Amino acid sequence: MTQTPVPVPTALRWCGDLPLLRRGPDRLQIGVPPGPGLLLDGVPAALDPVLVALEGTGREELRTRAVAHGVAAEVLDAVLERLLAAGLVGDSRPIASGSTEGPVRVVGAGVLGRAVAAQLRAAGVPLELCDDTPADEDLYPHAPLGATRAQALAAEFARPDGPPGDDGLPTALRSAPAPRRDSPDALTVLACDTWEPDRVVTDALLREDRPHLLVRPFADGVVVGPLVVPGRSACVNCLDAARTATDPGWPALLALLTRRPARPPADLVTLAAVLAVTQACGWREGRRAELVGATVTVLPPDRRLRIQRWPRHPACGCGGPAALVRSRQDRAHEAPAGRAP
Repeated sequence: MTQTPVPVPTALRWCGDLPLLRRGPDRLQIGVPPGPGLLLDGVPAALDPVLVALEGTGREELRTRAVAHGVAAEVLDAVLERLLAAGLVGDSRPIASGSTEGPVRVVGAGVLGRAVAAQLRAAGVPLELCDDTPADEDLYPHAPLGATRAQALAAEFARPDGPPGDDGLPTALRSAPAPRRDSPDALTVLACDTWEPDRVVTDALLREDRPHLLVRPFADGVVVGPLVVPGRSACVNCLDAARTATDPGWPALLALLTRRPARPPADLVTLAAVLAVTQACGWREGRRAELVGATVTVLPPDRRLRIQRWPRHPACGCGGPAALVRSRQDRAHEAPAGRAP
């Protein structure tokens, strides 16, 4: 069976921080399990400094360097083909985002939203902040008088002693919950301080066909997910339909839980933020996020990660682009007699 050579881009870079580990005169290990990696035979040690230089270096320059180190250009080409096939090196141009080149939208700047925004900023992700709630004095002690949470958080980022991050990182303030129309795949992170997010907001995101990731408190713990890709994965209404099937009183409880605040322990707030940011960054880079159609729940005292998969529910109307989300009133009318709406 003939193998088709992998096309070699004109300039190359390593896809991640991968150590080059020499296991013998002609054996090179790249990466360490369980992470990505490769074990290569027939790679002379003289090629090591050439491979280390894969930081946007042009292919012809690499060939010239290989020959200068006493290694045939054909040997270098064979190694590059293996590395490309394994996905360990790639084009040196910036990775095209699978979702958006724009900012991640963080709706909610309470305890969880503040932590998520800080982690995104530290990861170098441009932000849009949205929360018109008046700033809490305990959460934002230095907030200007009359500032909203979003304004207070933006001001906190701008302070010299604020959370670490790229000082030039743009942070926009927006008041409407709908995402940007010029970035149709831009991710919104909805981080609420109540046991359940406001379904008015999630319905608006679904109607606009906008991907969104939920982060919320739960009892003394946190829940991250699902990451909703409208028309392709379970939405919040799918979760509600599944819960209602086993507990007909869920819609009535939901109305209470969307107004009940909770404040998780600080370590779980940080954990939730880190989980959310890994999902957001993966989405921006075009990788399928693990929490598409899934949730991770972490509760004291054991703090174990409990993962639950949520299929799309046949009774939900989220099956296509610009999905038509049924109103709460419609669902109440459809509820069987004798059951809570």
